[in-house]
Amino acid sequence: MKFVALIGLLIVFSVVTCGRITLPTISKAVVELVPEAVMVTEAWFSVKTERPDAGLTVALERNGKEVLRLAGLKDTIVADSGLQPAHGYTYRLRLYRSGKGVGPTPPVSITTMDTTSHDIEWKVYEIPSPYGSGALYDVAIVNENDIWAVGEIYSDSNQTWLPYNAVHWDGEKWELKRIKSVICNNGSFIVSSIYSLTIFRDKSIWFSDGAEIIKWNGKDFIRHCEINSLLDGAIKKGWGYDSTNYYIVGGNGTIIHYDGSSWHRIESGTDLAIQDIWGAKHQHSLPVIYAVASNPFHDNRVSVIGIQGNQAYPVSHRGLPGGMKGIWSWRGYTWYSCGNGLYRKEYGDSIWREISDVPPIYKEAIRGSRPNNLFVVGHFGLVLHWNGSTWHQYEQFPGLFVALDVKEDMVTAVGVHVTGIVVDGGVILVGRRR
Repeated sequence: MKFVALIGLLIVFSVVTCGRITLPTISKAVVELVPEAVMVTEAWFSVKTERPDAGLTVALERNGKEVLRLAGLKDTIVADSGLQPAHGYTYRLRLYRSGKGVGPTPPVSITTMDTTSHDIEWKVYEIPSPYGSGALYDVAIVNENDIWAVGEIYSDSNQTWLPYNAVHWDGEKWELKRIKSVICNNGSFIVSSIYSLTIFRDKSIWFSDGAEIIKWNGKDFIRHCEINSLLDGAIKKGWGYDSTNYYIVGGNGTIIHYDGSSWHRIESGTDLAIQDIWGAKHQHSLPVIYAVASNPFHDNRVSVIGIQGNQAYPVSHRGLPGGMKGIWSWRGYTWYSCGNGLYRKEYGDSIWREISDVPPIYKEAIRGSRPNNLFVVGHFGLVLHWNGSTWHQYEQFPGLFVALDVKEDMVTAVGVHVTGIVVDGGVILVGRRR
């Protein structure tokens, strides 16, 4: 059982009709019980009132049995855990003053998510790079017939020095591509290694070569050179909930925000390299955005940064070791971070707690589509899946995976292909749930 206080930016994600009751005999209180997020084994609710009353006691009842009691009637977030997958439950609130009960609120019915299957069919695609050290650094799934991976692959016998910097899946084959962009104030074209990409719902694709952003608008590649003067270090990752509200992060604490018309540097409060960024998008408001910063394999420092608009603020990193690399959440109620271990933090909690039932292999990236469909990849071919109830480790594939993307029943990971101790180009791992 968990209880946490409501903080200002949380917005309501209602999955069923809420229960509301007016109680004129108890300080004329108006109180609602609103489901916020229903997961596999836990459910989050907001208790909302128009008239707070410290003299009241509030009990949360599940199927007629009290599971939590709160002191005082106020806007609050509560969580009930230990639930069964794919089960229906009925909740309500009952109020007390001096031991005398009044109410309850009308019942609120929920059904928990089911677990997902660990049964996934995997296929490994090798992307040879015979003329140079090749690797793939990021990947994004549009749909099962439209997948992009980026990096540097040297396989052109006529131009051995010139990399292919993207690979595209059209539903039948992977095709190497060169994304050319115009050098600012020069007019000539350039092909450089690409380290990250973000695909938005409007079909625009934003690539980064570490120093600039290259936008594909469906017709032209547009190079955003204006961000170069704002950078303190190389761009590592980007995230946005649409193409007019986009964040990039990178070395020496770099955070830059694009608001649809201009770029703004955000002071992060750290000189650590920001490794990853993710926003937990609520249905009716701005997302809760977190970024994780560290210098893996160099020092033991770590930082977690929250972002709102053009402002950054520190988030507790208690419990996290140095070397953290990835971060992810579904609705902002449970956050995960991976790297030198795998950790989770509940909404409103200040401590990141280690998940111990996973192998002690370095974990590079974490992504999911729902709280019952979460993947982690890393060194020595590591691939893990969380189905909402249990972790499953798959066979160790011939690769070191550094990035992944998940869409419904499909997952794609990329990195470098490894044969024994020999690194010999890029690798793409594609999994489809049977």
